[in-house]
Amino acid sequence: MKKSNKIIMDAYNANPTSMNAALENFSLMKGDHKIVILGDMFELGDQSFNEHKAIIDSVNLLNFSSVYYVGQHFGKHKYFSEGVFFFENTNLLQRHLQLIPINNSLILVKGSRGMSLEVLLQYL
Repeated sequence: MKKSNKIIMDAYNANPTSMNAALENFSLMKGDHKIVILGDMFELGDQSFNEHKAIIDSVNLLNFSSVYYVGQHFGKHKYFSEGVFFFENTNLLQRHLQLIPINNSLILVKGSRGMSLEVLLQYL
């Protein structure tokens, strides 16, 4: 628990299987205001484009309050919808959270280690 948020930090490794498992488990958790912060998955080679799109499609089937996508791979699938945000890198999301903080939420943070998503903890 940090401030008014409960945070689940899983930012050491990410691949399609672990990302889907984390999202599915998170969707089953009790909470009124669930937020997902997803960073790019690295080392997917030729499958990167399709795998990032598949994760976005999976998230769209789940009922989260807000979703923050971080990274250039997710950014290739950028679209506009209420409660959905895309950031080119972690620093840009960090600045956003300084201006518009998240409060009273259950938050899943998941992404590859190279995204350095752990720096977001001080703003959550």
